[in-house]
Amino acid sequence: MESEHAERAQRASAIDGEAKQARERLNHLHLELDRGAARIRNNDERCAELDARSAGAQAEITQTTEQLARLQEEVAGNQQVLESAGRRCSRRPDRTAPAAAGGAERDDRSATGGAGAGAASSCNHGRRLCRLETCANRITQAEERIAALEARGASFGGRTRGSQSAG
Repeated sequence: MESEHAERAQRASAIDGEAKQARERLNHLHLELDRGAARIRNNDERCAELDARSAGAQAEITQTTEQLARLQEEVAGNQQVLESAGRRCSRRPDRTAPAAAGGAERDDRSATGGAGAGAASSCNHGRRLCRLETCANRITQAEERIAALEARGASFGGRTRGSQSAG
């Protein structure tokens, strides 16, 4: 009977040890679940932030594209004005000796100081081309930012703008 009692006590002790290990394992699993849930919440917040930034970048691209189109139209219009002025200049008759001296003097004054239409037009055209290049650069930068944001979004669980709209 004593051996049976000792055996039962030993078995009870073993069961208590197994129960303690099971509780520890259960606590560890709960902790891991909590950590996983926190990571998921963090990733969801980051994805939402990236989606917002992506939408802002897309809006910037749209705005910049519209500005680029306006500037291209302006450049085309200015190009037509320049071509028209070039045709008028080529149709202008050459001046001869006495008249040429006075005419050249008038042309010098108008090109350098007077109305300065030709120089101002060239200067304006150069500035517009510069603005056009700046817009093209902004579009490229915005597209690069979107690509980087989408790549980052893909690393946060494969969720990007395209995959969220499908799901």
